[in-house]
Amino acid sequence: MEYIAHKLTKAQRVLVENKLKSLYTLPARIESLKARSSPSITAGYQASEVQRNSRPSSSVEKAVMLLEQLRQAEAEQRLLLRIREELDETDPDLNEIWNLRYRPKFKYTDNVVIEMMRYGNRNTYYEAKDKLLGIVADRFGVWEDYEQHKEGGP
Repeated sequence: MEYIAHKLTKAQRVLVENKLKSLYTLPARIESLKARSSPSITAGYQASEVQRNSRPSSSVEKAVMLLEQLRQAEAEQRLLLRIREELDETDPDLNEIWNLRYRPKFKYTDNVVIEMMRYGNRNTYYEAKDKLLGIVADRFGVWEDYEQHKEGGP
């Protein structure tokens, strides 16, 4: 993994932090999408790239959109779990920060996590947290979006 010379913007940081939180909410979301899409699965229908309305009008369109949301949620969950496994092998403290800081049921602040993990130096904690955010940003392509935006791309 190459070193990135710039920091995440506030919008990028929020996006990455939401990805970290979503690891804990994705299982319920996936189950909900499965339950909503199971009675109306239709094979062989492709969603139209051009829709006149923002809301799908037919039940077939709704089913296809639900299945696409389900596929995206499952892919995101697999990627987040893969990151967790790699961190378990390379830097378990980052997983601990992830657990304590981003698990929605805890709602711990950075100060509480610093105390719980017994970080003597606040800067050390924030460097580790930034490393975690950077790893997730790399995996989700957030840096590439930044570079395209900076160069005036789409």
